[in-house]
Amino acid sequence: MNRCRTLVVLALAASMSGCLSLNDTPTASPAEPDQTPPPGPTVAPRAAGELIIGVPADPQTFVPPADDETGALLGDLIYDPLYRLDSSLTPQPALAAAAPQVSADGLTWTIPMRSGERFDDGSPIHASDAVFSLELAASPNCPFGQDVCDAVASHFASAADSDASTLVITLVDAWSPFLATVLGRLPILSESAVDAATAQLSTHAAQLDASAIQDRVGQIADDTNADRCLVTSPPTGCHLGDYATELAAVLRSAGVTPPPDARFADGSGAVDPEARGAALLADVGSLATALQASGIDRSAAAVPLFDIVADPIGGGPFRVAAYTPGVSVELARNDDHQPVATLKAIRLRIIGDPTVAATALRAHDVDWLLDVQADGATDLAGAIGITVAAHPDPVVRSIVFNVRSGRVYEDPVARQAFSLCIDRAGLAATASGGVGVPASFETAARSWALASAPAPVPANAGAAESALEADGWQRGADGIYARNGIRLSSTIDVRATRTDLYAFAQAASAQLNACGIELDVVDQDTSGDQLLTELQWPNDFETALIARTLDVDPDSDFQAFDSGHATSAADPGDANPGGFTSTTVDGLLAQARASADLTARAATYAQVEAALAETPPSYPIWYDLGYSAIAASVHDATGAVDLTAPRYWWDAWTWQLAP
Repeated sequence: MNRCRTLVVLALAASMSGCLSLNDTPTASPAEPDQTPPPGPTVAPRAAGELIIGVPADPQTFVPPADDETGALLGDLIYDPLYRLDSSLTPQPALAAAAPQVSADGLTWTIPMRSGERFDDGSPIHASDAVFSLELAASPNCPFGQDVCDAVASHFASAADSDASTLVITLVDAWSPFLATVLGRLPILSESAVDAATAQLSTHAAQLDASAIQDRVGQIADDTNADRCLVTSPPTGCHLGDYATELAAVLRSAGVTPPPDARFADGSGAVDPEARGAALLADVGSLATALQASGIDRSAAAVPLFDIVADPIGGGPFRVAAYTPGVSVELARNDDHQPVATLKAIRLRIIGDPTVAATALRAHDVDWLLDVQADGATDLAGAIGITVAAHPDPVVRSIVFNVRSGRVYEDPVARQAFSLCIDRAGLAATASGGVGVPASFETAARSWALASAPAPVPANAGAAESALEADGWQRGADGIYARNGIRLSSTIDVRATRTDLYAFAQAASAQLNACGIELDVVDQDTSGDQLLTELQWPNDFETALIARTLDVDPDSDFQAFDSGHATSAADPGDANPGGFTSTTVDGLLAQARASADLTARAATYAQVEAALAETPPSYPIWYDLGYSAIAASVHDATGAVDLTAPRYWWDAWTWQLAP
């Protein structure tokens, strides 16, 4: 396990430009008293007009986009992008005044910006700040997460401000997902604030030897991956946590505050020393990179190291007024924001224990629980004045067919029959206890891309059997169809601890068997290594139950059916492990990718879905669910907050608290 964790760090270190110049012999790091959150914090009384949100953990970052729930919500509240993604993932103008005006060739995007908007420090937001933010993202040291950074690196050419209120973006190709993937997630930062913070860091760290820091980061990665560490009880120096004191000291010498212990604590308050060590190593690497770079590349590397609470670099409906690690993040309304937020203040109370969180909601000490465990949702469901609901997360469970030559499901008729034999909605409801959200398509639930999607075809066992027999399949003595010596039989691996998926698979197996199709459900090995191997080239499987993570733009989701993303020896882990190819689908996906009109794109995706239904590459089952709970006193613009919508909190800054 130690080797698996540190391989990631090794890859990170290889791209960094800095390292440590302190002791080369590690010692086990004691806990640092000044980083430990105080036990049993006293909860501050509620301020007038303050919304209190219970969140499960500290934010992992104060710079969006964030992968963790707390950080994602925080980013939506304290930064403005050019466009906000609503509950259907439709980009809505934020700092932009309207949708982009896109040239006929799709390469030039002209965006009018709102006037009168201001950053947290009171300075006006100009188009030049958007240019600067895009250039930060275009830097090799891009600080905005892999999805944004990769999209900018691949598709962004340049940006310019024709005047203070007009932004002009030039792309290298006509790629419409740029709107949601980049402009819907990239925070617009203040150029002057980032420059000032970078200059301050440079001054504090002027005495450090960046090259030596670079070497030390690489050495730590090598040491924690050494063969001597591959034992049951690795010696000192094999864990990233062993280097925590050393790494934290380097950050402090540069005037950078190390990440607090609370960020790496579980619900009981216990700190994961490996997670903390990995974060410290990443921060030290960013420091070294910044010190060896110049201009915008130095600023890009430095952004993750800034103290956003003390010196904000962005602007949004709220600003961070205070952060007490392990306790709360307090937000004050930005009265310069247009429009001004309805709420006066928001407090994110960090409550790692789900039972404590539920008690706080019942006692009205908390208005909204961002994350509720499934069993906790059941317990809260009957509470007076509290709404509990499930919403589809951006993860879809799906059975993928291997459609390559010689495989059982090479025949599209067999795949169609498989789909027709299963009552998807009925089994989803039964296996999930009535809360499952069936997925007929493999893109985000309620996405704008599904606006024109064809209705799912209902189960029809008789039609499935007739189609198979017309295609030359014949039932054998065992009741299973066969053709040319190939039985219509496959297996799927399901982890028995996922009782809902296991129940679905068993019930689906029974329905398929009645149709003459055999699907054996096998207990998945606890590590999941077998499935991972099958999904890598040369893809030795017939059917595989997988979880697909969905993106904010459907183009990324549909890569799973793009011929160019079929796994191969050259790219063994690409997005299309079943090897599905279709010139029709490829052409439609390219057409949608080039169109900036969401309505036209939705119509094109409807054609994609219709084409996929003719020769299905997979069988989607349902979306993973998240649960939230909210007090009846919290309203959005239309009334009660609809917790069942994906990204239902996208406009939380407009919510109201009723008496």
